[in-house]
Amino acid sequence: MLATTGAYRSLTSWRSYVHSWQLLGSHDSARIRTVVGDAARQEVAVGLLATTRC
Repeated sequence: MLATTGAYRSLTSWRSYVHSWQLLGSHDSARIRTVVGDAARQEVAVGLLATTRC
């Protein structure tokens, strides 16, 4: 899990990563429930967002 999140984070510069909001959905992007399709996957997405290290 740490390797996967580290690989994801490495795609963005550190400065951009720590100064941006990691949104699951907003008026500028698709809502997370629409993307993942069900409530269980939405909960997993929220859990991953909450536990992603900076």
